[in-house]
Amino acid sequence: MVKRLDLFKRVFLFRAGVVRRERLTPMVKRAYHAPHPTAASRTPILVFPREIPSDPSGPVSDLCAQIEEQLNLHFRDKPSG
Repeated sequence: MVKRLDLFKRVFLFRAGVVRRERLTPMVKRAYHAPHPTAASRTPILVFPREIPSDPSGPVSDLCAQIEEQLNLHFRDKPSG
């Protein structure tokens, strides 16, 4: 469904994920479709959510832990606003 029918964009992004639908002009929609014109090119859309760590043993958990550690090290005392 994600790859062949492009339902992530058609259903979630263009409907449920948008508050101001009037801003999704045909030109804007084409811009969202352009990077992934074929089913094969939509594989990353399907894979990306699976890479988000759900526990400490996930495939990118170590990388996320390193990023968090460095952010804390370098930005803990910096104002956020």
